[in-house]
Amino acid sequence: MLASMLLLAATALADATPSAVTRVTFDLNSTAIDVTLPFDEEFILEGTAPEGVRSMELKRRGGNGAEWSREWNPKLPVKKGDKFQFWVPALAPDETQTFVLSWIRDLTADEKATFRTKAVATLDRQLRDGESLSEVTRNVQSAARFMEVLRASIPDREKVSKWPPALESPESFRQRLEQLSVAARIDDAVQNRQAIVTLFPSAAARLSKALQELGKSRGIQAIAASPDSTNSVDKGVLDYARWLLVGVRSDEIGAVADGRVRVGELNVTAPATTQGLAEVWSVDSLASRIGNLAWSEASLRKFENGVFVSPRLEKLRARGGWSKDDEADLRARLAAVNGEFRNVLGTLEQLRAAVAERNGVIVGLVEKFEVLDLSQLTLHGSTTGTFETRAKSRTSTDLGVLSCPNIDQVFPYFGVNFYWAPVNKRVPLRQHDGLGKRLALTVGLTATKVAGDRVSGVIGERAVLVGLGFRLTDIARLSGGYLVFRAGDRNPYVNQTHIRSSFYGAVSLDNDVRSILGKIVDTLF
Repeated sequence: MLASMLLLAATALADATPSAVTRVTFDLNSTAIDVTLPFDEEFILEGTAPEGVRSMELKRRGGNGAEWSREWNPKLPVKKGDKFQFWVPALAPDETQTFVLSWIRDLTADEKATFRTKAVATLDRQLRDGESLSEVTRNVQSAARFMEVLRASIPDREKVSKWPPALESPESFRQRLEQLSVAARIDDAVQNRQAIVTLFPSAAARLSKALQELGKSRGIQAIAASPDSTNSVDKGVLDYARWLLVGVRSDEIGAVADGRVRVGELNVTAPATTQGLAEVWSVDSLASRIGNLAWSEASLRKFENGVFVSPRLEKLRARGGWSKDDEADLRARLAAVNGEFRNVLGTLEQLRAAVAERNGVIVGLVEKFEVLDLSQLTLHGSTTGTFETRAKSRTSTDLGVLSCPNIDQVFPYFGVNFYWAPVNKRVPLRQHDGLGKRLALTVGLTATKVAGDRVSGVIGERAVLVGLGFRLTDIARLSGGYLVFRAGDRNPYVNQTHIRSSFYGAVSLDNDVRSILGKIVDTLF
């Protein structure tokens, strides 16, 4: 009767209470999962997602099981503190596991700015020294070479693998460039720049010639030879005239015409650079040259405005050292220099515009490409566990009843089962079945004293049982073996007891069922 009730309870309770899903949390800053991984059951692997992540992928590598991958595609945008989760298939027990976690995320504003600066510099250098962008858009081999240069030239490409060509084929990259329609704009700007650079030397030479002719005029030579003065305007006129005479005998006038030096406050500054325009691709560098020339032009106008009202000129007229013809000649030469200044400044402005157009297209090209961070992390974990967890997975306790025909009694008992394979009791037996998970060695004690005619217990008046148990369901077991007890001598006149054993049969429930029964009772009553 009691055995029938136990079997009915086992049937009713089997799978009645589904267990919560196991969650394993780990830190992305670590390379190991520092807790024992569950086996034979699916579980959730989770952690704090990188801010701005777009997607993550978890792959299993090695081990006895098959390789697999899982993806996590979150609702965007992913904010600071959001969790990622992967549903991990059941793993085999007692194994070391290797996972590869990779993710793609948007960069922060600072990271984007840093990358774009590097990418623009790389593109700028490659488009100056390598193939034209038009060739890259027409030829797959050129596109492949171009992509390789980009990947090799941008620093920290392993840490910030952000250049999108790494994600696509050269043909796909070529098509994307072609669709952006920027190659023609860059090539046109470069050709325009080259034409201006070719024409510039003649314009600069004309300005240099005009300055030299101005320095050779009788009027400038007369002013330069006159005595020093403390009058500020008069001193400025004298300094400029003397500079013109010095410039005639040096390459300084040519440097002014190229915009490499400037005459400021009627004084010549040190050369800013000796780089030729053919090597100048920077808008800032051209702006500096234009500034130098504009300053020098302003100095010339200041000289022109001051020379004809200078007390020095009145003194030269009074001594007969200055004539109307000298003044007319000086005005004509000054007009010629002013005209050449405007020509050169206009040419440099055109050059700056062409360079700005090219560089702007390059910046725009970088902006068109999506900037992403590709990261990968190898994780190691294990389902082996500690001695305590291993022992727990191979043992269980039972509550049951046994019947021993030779004693003609039914006993409740406590039993300990030792399995041949690790058992995860959170997992239904039907999902991970096997003889090693069903068959167990059972050792136990009767819960009540053995008291009968010439029969007694072995340990504390309780009998010992040793046998084999077979799990019928997750919680029910049939077992059989030998019950060990003390029995009186067969000779009724001998007052001694001996260790005897007799076959028993039993049915039992897993000890964990007590908590389930308790919850049912609490619910009902």
